[in-house]
Amino acid sequence: MFSFSIQSRAQTVYDSQNINLLSVWDDTSVPPEPTYSIRYNGIWGWDDGMGHEYAIIGATTGVYFIDITNPTAPMEVDFVAGRRNGCIWREIKTYRHYAYLVSDDASPNSFQIVDLQYLPDSVSVVHDGTSIFERAHTIFVDGNKLYGGIVRK
Repeated sequence: MFSFSIQSRAQTVYDSQNINLLSVWDDTSVPPEPTYSIRYNGIWGWDDGMGHEYAIIGATTGVYFIDITNPTAPMEVDFVAGRRNGCIWREIKTYRHYAYLVSDDASPNSFQIVDLQYLPDSVSVVHDGTSIFERAHTIFVDGNKLYGGIVRK
């Protein structure tokens, strides 16, 4: 059972019930986004079906792939850079052995598809472009369909 400490800008820690913090992964070299001073901004999980579990964490510079099979010793196994640095919004979803990565930040931006089948060694970017869409606020997988949503101003 995992627990993450949830903190607001005021650094308030919220109580948890029946959840124990087993470990913390934090790359202090990730630069904070200048407006809100955040470094991480999205998380998703993936199980390879062979006993390995991964946390997929959005950051200001891209997406980290963390092996959490041993929950007391998380290990970074790979990183996929985004086209834009300083992002405050990344969203991640998985389908089979692919991770779909989006950001709602302005250009330059892209929709990325990452093949996870080579984990725990590495991941492979199989699509990084704007031909499908450039940005999305959220994505949702329903069966074999992927939906992307964006807020128009």
